[in-house]
Amino acid sequence: MKLSYPQRNLLRRLLIGGTAVFVSIAAYSSYQAVRNLTLESLKKNALLEVQQGANSIDNWLLNLKVHVQTLANLPVVRSMNWEAAAPYLETEVLRFADVSGIAIAGRDGWRNVTGGKRAYVGDRSFFKKAMAGQTNVSDPLISRVAGLPSIVVGTPIRQEFSIAVAPVGELHTVVKLNRITQVVNQLKYGDNSYAFALNSKGEAIVHPQTLLSTPEQTT
Repeated sequence: MKLSYPQRNLLRRLLIGGTAVFVSIAAYSSYQAVRNLTLESLKKNALLEVQQGANSIDNWLLNLKVHVQTLANLPVVRSMNWEAAAPYLETEVLRFADVSGIAIAGRDGWRNVTGGKRAYVGDRSFFKKAMAGQTNVSDPLISRVAGLPSIVVGTPIRQEFSIAVAPVGELHTVVKLNRITQVVNQLKYGDNSYAFALNSKGEAIVHPQTLLSTPEQTT
């Protein structure tokens, strides 16, 4: 069947229009596919960075626990003689940049600390846990020693190498939060994103918006 010129012209326009619509749909579909793949890749990278950051903090905390356990097993520390132990503990503070103070507390809850005054910590959870035989890490607080946001890593002191023996005291290090802050500040998911860290109660302890951070207690 022979088409007239107006019919051929209309058919040509329909074909061109249909092709343009098809190309537009295909281009949009390709854009959406690429966008979704990019977003998925960003999500995976963000999750990987968060996991690596968490692993870095976990390893750091593990090393801090090993450090206090090692100190608590030294004969000079197990003697509970502060005058004898203090010089060595002061060198440990100088050796570890993250540590601002090291303390030894007796069963009565009174502690001596490098660079600070004698004070009572018997009501603190880190002391109670250590006297119950647990090596533990406290939630962030303001250190009386350095006056800075810190965590406390506590461990029991025993005069015998047996967990069946009741602790005679407690040793703890006062650790600055700089390391956690550095790790958290490096985590981002796009230009307008940020990361933050929570304590054991789900409260923000490191947050770019200061008003959203939880005020630390004093120790």
